Amino acid sequence: MVTANLVSEEDVAALTLVEYSKAPRKIFKEVTRSLTPEEEKEAEHEVVLALIQLSQTDPIQRSKRVKTDKSQPEEVKVADQAKKLKKRQPMKKDDSEETLTLLLDWNKTKPAKPPFLDDLVGDVCSEPIRKQLMGSDVKEDQRRLMLGKAQVEKMVQQVMGKSKKVGTKGLEVSVYGPDGKVGKMKFKMWGVNTPVLMGIGWKDFVNEYDLRKHCDFVTIWMFRHRNSDEICFAIDKTRHHSITRQLRKRISEAVFKNTK
Repeated sequence: MVTANLVSEEDVAALTLVEYSKAPRKIFKEVTRSLTPEEEKEAEHEVVLALIQLSQTDPIQRSKRVKTDKSQPEEVKVADQAKKLKKRQPMKKDDSEETLTLLLDWNKTKPAKPPFLDDLVGDVCSEPIRKQLMGSDVKEDQRRLMLGKAQVEKMVQQVMGKSKKVGTKGLEVSVYGPDGKVGKMKFKMWGVNTPVLMGIGWKDFVNEYDLRKHCDFVTIWMFRHRNSDEICFAIDKTRHHSITRQLRKRISEAVFKNTK
């Protein structure tokens, strides 16, 4: 039997995702149908994180927990977790015309690349994408930058070619901050529909640039390094102090194209 101390954190995550996939998806969808796509992703990830934490507990303690909970099928546990998430008070979202006007004006012109990129970019650099940072992007126990699948697929095609795909194992990439500092991160697919940048490098990035949910918006480029041909990212940030809540869907769709 493989125990948590014999496998990496990513292997544990993969194992728990397999266990999660055994539970009927319709149960989770049923109790989360009132959530937005972004909230549903976060809810799914919280269930997965709970499974990871369970797998990393001491085997003896874990067996005790299983013995005391034998009567409850795994799909019921997943459904209960989702129900608890649904019971939380719904977040009041920003639907103001002031915010819409502000972001449309901000997004009207093509973002300027950070000056240091001129010395780093080889023959290929993607069109930039933008997103509002969510709680899961910056929260201490969740930190991973979730990106839109359609946006990332376009990026990958532009930089890596149409035949290339990013799988669940992912790639080690270099990521440059607004001031040119560079760190290492893992670029991968979390499940089927969620590309992420993650790892200690992303956590350090959040701390280094004091990233905050909702008021901070990131602009992201993907490129090949001029000298090494390595896949790299550059991330810039803009802070809109007047925005303190997640955007309503109508604003998000009006400002950011192909964000799914």
